[in-house]
Amino acid sequence: LKIELVEWLRQNAEFFPPSHLAKMELEIRQTRVMRPQTHFETDLAWRGIASWTRPQIGSLVPGERPALIHIGDGFLKLYSKDRDRARFELARVLAQAWAPCEMASDGKTFTAWNSVLECLGLAPEKKGCSAGMVSESTWATSSAVAALVAPVSCEIPAFQGGKIQSCLGGFKRTESVSYPVERADRSVASKSEGKSR
Repeated sequence: LKIELVEWLRQNAEFFPPSHLAKMELEIRQTRVMRPQTHFETDLAWRGIASWTRPQIGSLVPGERPALIHIGDGFLKLYSKDRDRARFELARVLAQAWAPCEMASDGKTFTAWNSVLECLGLAPEKKGCSAGMVSESTWATSSAVAALVAPVSCEIPAFQGGKIQSCLGGFKRTESVSYPVERADRSVASKSEGKSR
């Protein structure tokens, strides 16, 4: 999945500042995946989610501060039950390294995602990088990347009504440089085949 994300980034290099491309690729390549420390993250021991964090410098790789993804038993069960959905969720967590606030951590504003955030209707006050404001823009951008790199058979509610085409239509998918973003007939993720997902 890391290779697919890096390939997607390269195919869509025109959308991102050249000065950030190497950093964006490195973020994905250096991200580590590990089981959670249950006494710190007890919810990950049973929930089907993964958690993206950035540990202290040198705690994993001497002198470096790579991102860390904690996954629990619930995520492993999701993978065995619905591999496509698990790939989508893992792609979404990995892509959090490319969120506006993460990429702006060097003190410069990262505006590459602005048009996607505006198209999805994210209010200006949801785009900030202060405490309590980071999650909306992070969720939106990482979900957009995951929808293009590891699409699922159900539709993401935020991309309903043609928004996947209007908001993400300029991006290329990883399968082929010329592969268009289509509006597939899909059920909504929370209502797929009458079951909750």
